[in-house]
Amino acid sequence: MKRNSLLFAALVLPGTRPDIEIIGFHLVESQEQKRNLEMTATRARVFKGPSLAGLENLVTLMWGQDNPKVPFELRGKAGVLDTEAQDFEIKDEAELINPEAFVFKTRNITYEAKTKTLRTVEKVIGRNEKRKAGAPELTMSGLGLFVDIDRNLFEIKDNVVAEQVINPQNRLKIRSHSSVVLPQKREASFLGKVTVTGPNINLAGERLIIEFEDDKPRRLKLDSPSPQAAPSPKKISADFEKMKLKSNGLILHFDNAGDLEKSEAIGEVAADGADGMKIQAERLTSDKFQGKDRVLMQGKVQLTVDKRVATCEQAQYFPDSGEVLLERVASVQRGTEVLEGDRIRFSTKHSQVHVEGARGKISRESLKP
Repeated sequence: MKRNSLLFAALVLPGTRPDIEIIGFHLVESQEQKRNLEMTATRARVFKGPSLAGLENLVTLMWGQDNPKVPFELRGKAGVLDTEAQDFEIKDEAELINPEAFVFKTRNITYEAKTKTLRTVEKVIGRNEKRKAGAPELTMSGLGLFVDIDRNLFEIKDNVVAEQVINPQNRLKIRSHSSVVLPQKREASFLGKVTVTGPNINLAGERLIIEFEDDKPRRLKLDSPSPQAAPSPKKISADFEKMKLKSNGLILHFDNAGDLEKSEAIGEVAADGADGMKIQAERLTSDKFQGKDRVLMQGKVQLTVDKRVATCEQAQYFPDSGEVLLERVASVQRGTEVLEGDRIRFSTKHSQVHVEGARGKISRESLKP
């Protein structure tokens, strides 16, 4: 509100006499034959001099352009209304319910009619407690809330903590500096010092974008955008149960049950396998192949394990068995000795090497650990 909040204190002082007192206050504001705002209160104490009204037990409905049928709903026990500008403020506890039935609880929230926005600098806690049956639980908290009614957008300004229950065995906890959520677009962004933790996963970057389908996260994109003048993008880090990697970014795909079905690194990758293998590749994807966990590498691929250095243009690595398949200009080198072939198979767990179309002057024995 433009007016000083001290006016609110004056309104509630014992003995303050309003010009008008209304029991069962009701206000409706329309634009282009559409409701913008509807406010009710059990009692209104109207002051004509400052054009203010003190309200008790108020409920306000606010309609936006992106969702004209279902309003935002804001509730509070005490508030003050600027009767000229239609701005208002709720003091102390307030509850906001967005059109998707996500409930925010905070304090001291203000509404600006000209911009159709809500703001508070207080702590905010949000939860989809009114979610549909079967929808996963989502909670968010932080400091400061901004809501754009027309765009159906909400932003938590600082110290964001979010927890998404994908399924009973899979909870993702997200921390970031700030967060912007667009429910109509089914998209949420987390910005600044982002971390994501969950079962067998630990991610860190500067920006996380989550895309939802049927209220479930289906695609996560993590990256660390740099200014255009920066020589190279910042790297993100990802620690999985069977691999740790750094790259320009990472995309995770979840299936309908909420399980991770595929991950794609963005840009060049440097990774460490659980069995000590060092990986460098231009492209890297982790998925399931014939029921087994697989890491697919493409482009300029280099794998280092024990004293062997393998290079190729495409490689498949199966972490559970340690099996490695090199394809397309494949070679394995140990010291000054090199073995080349059309396809080379070896394992990080034993010394067997299988070569198709072998070329070179050394025996396979010389390449064993």
